[in-house]
Amino acid sequence: MSAHASRVPVEERLFSVVLALVATENGLTRDEILRSVQGYRQRFEEGGAGPSLERQFERDKEDLRDLGIPLEVLEEPGRAGDNHGLRYRIPKKRYDMPSDVVFTAEERALLALAAAVWRQGSLSAQSRRALTKLRGVGAEPVEPLIGLAPRLNAREASFEPLSRALERHLAVRFSYLKPGDAGPRARVVEPHALVQHRGRWHLYGWDRGADAVRTFLLTRITGQVTLTSDVFAPPGGDPAGQALRELDLLWERQSARLLVAEGSEAALQLSRRVSPAPAGPGGGPAGHGSVLAAHYTDLHVFADELAGYGPEVVVAAPRKLREAVIGRLRSVAAAHAKEPPAAPERLAPVRPPAAASAGHATDRVVLLLALIPYVLEHGSVTVPEAAQHFGVAAERIRRAVRLIAVSGVPGQSRRYLPGDLFDIDWDDFEDHDRIVLTHLVAIDEVPRLSAREAAALIAGLQYLQPWLAGEQRAGEASLMAKLVRSSSAEPSAVAVDAGAPDDRIGPLRAAIEQARQVEFDYHSVGGETMRRIVDPLRLDAIDDAWYLRGWCHTRQAVRTFRLERVSGLRATARPTVFRAGSLPIPERIFDGTGADFVIDVEVDDGYLPMIVAYLEADTPVVRRGEAWRTTVRAAHVHGVKRLAARLCGRLRVIEPASARRAVAEWAREGLAGYAVPAPPRPQSP
Repeated sequence: MSAHASRVPVEERLFSVVLALVATENGLTRDEILRSVQGYRQRFEEGGAGPSLERQFERDKEDLRDLGIPLEVLEEPGRAGDNHGLRYRIPKKRYDMPSDVVFTAEERALLALAAAVWRQGSLSAQSRRALTKLRGVGAEPVEPLIGLAPRLNAREASFEPLSRALERHLAVRFSYLKPGDAGPRARVVEPHALVQHRGRWHLYGWDRGADAVRTFLLTRITGQVTLTSDVFAPPGGDPAGQALRELDLLWERQSARLLVAEGSEAALQLSRRVSPAPAGPGGGPAGHGSVLAAHYTDLHVFADELAGYGPEVVVAAPRKLREAVIGRLRSVAAAHAKEPPAAPERLAPVRPPAAASAGHATDRVVLLLALIPYVLEHGSVTVPEAAQHFGVAAERIRRAVRLIAVSGVPGQSRRYLPGDLFDIDWDDFEDHDRIVLTHLVAIDEVPRLSAREAAALIAGLQYLQPWLAGEQRAGEASLMAKLVRSSSAEPSAVAVDAGAPDDRIGPLRAAIEQARQVEFDYHSVGGETMRRIVDPLRLDAIDDAWYLRGWCHTRQAVRTFRLERVSGLRATARPTVFRAGSLPIPERIFDGTGADFVIDVEVDDGYLPMIVAYLEADTPVVRRGEAWRTTVRAAHVHGVKRLAARLCGRLRVIEPASARRAVAEWAREGLAGYAVPAPPRPQSP
């Protein structure tokens, strides 16, 4: 391959094929595309239409479909079934954003907020591209809700392939670690919906092996999700709504009677699961002063959580849940009573399976396709104005303009003559940093949203619903209907059950808006309680967990407080020293410090995806037989005890020895509450 062919960027090739296929009425064959379209023709001239170039074209078709570009395939008359005679085109009426769908200024701002809630995972890329397209039709960048920074995560490695399969109605294969099973089992599933319920993502679909509809927890999907070529007919109705209704019914129907230590971490966290009225005081082992009726969706998943609380909670009923927790605590105690395996000489930087990152080339293509109609609408714009509008660096806009100015269609000559290319006022651009299009080719409208882009915005709106003002909430259904009409296909069935916000949010939002200090008691993960005086700066939500970010006058630093651990909240009349926006707030909720514990752990193969959220981006991971060896950081050993207990002995603390002993003792103390024998204590080295 020549140096020139290798220099054609991916976005230039994709942009060129979009222009060529929009401009043609009769379509182009694959051979015509490879011979004439920029990015393909250079390679074709060097080596012809070989398998490598054909595979590149197939990958590009998939990328265009992912962007919602309606790629139409036509058969030559009399040549049915002949792939060599297929012709490709992009119908402009199906490409253009519908002209009769107009978003009001309020709706544009709300859509920008809905896109902003996705900050991690594959839907963050989808919402980012959707927002770029909407800005192409005039949606302005907006500030976040005052005092709020809600966010949704979809970090599970399985989310991206499942989302893709959901959009294309393809059956998938994966291994699933069903709670209670010794190991993962292979499943073949027709995905119907992806839903988040109580902070956890679930796949809802038809399990071909069970010949029934099943719900799968994404954190228990192990290994790689494989998309098959088997297309299935999507179910009718509202599968995402049906999935959430079924999960809600399970939640309401199933409750456990728990004896909980007052003031403990268990009491704080389980308070979100309690029935309207607690079951009553007393009656449990020493130190367990409250009896709670706590709801749950899945017995085994709840047993994992309860085991993590160790001696802070004892299950009174149901019996199966009680036995499941006892079994988990025994496994944890036994796993940490043995001599730890020898540590490898060196941990190699091998990453575990993680969510796929978004391709930047496709982001750049969307910017090209949105920038053209934006400039057309305004007549001319400066580079800084466009950069601010699209939320990108000015140099990125300049590169996009230069690429647009030399792009076009092959034309009748197939040689990209001047009349086949875009053109700009170069003097204005070079001398005044101003963009003026003087000649257009093929496109003048923003492309429609893809099915997944529309789904990301709809799910973001669902998540925002509890915090919207009355008039915004009333118009949400109309806005969602506009998104459906603006999509190139039926939006994927992705839904979020946001639930009701914490009742501490209202007073804290008011304190942020009024710049007033707040006081409260804060119960740390280590069990200590301290009165804090805080300048509230922002409320962050991650899925269903809420955090206050603020300047703590006790610690003289910005600190993060989980709301479940806040009690005795009082807004004062004192003005804050620091206001919202006056101090930098780290994007990460918790950042490691020099005082953190660094713990060497070993985790069984199928359980590695469950601790990805606890690993830093550069954390080394090494394979060791049927397990993985890595390190986790924790501000307090209590966090490690709870993590190890939740994973039922599938995660073993290796070093330091003090942390290993703490985990074993935590499990033994938990078993003591049930008056059952525990494995022998770990031997001192």
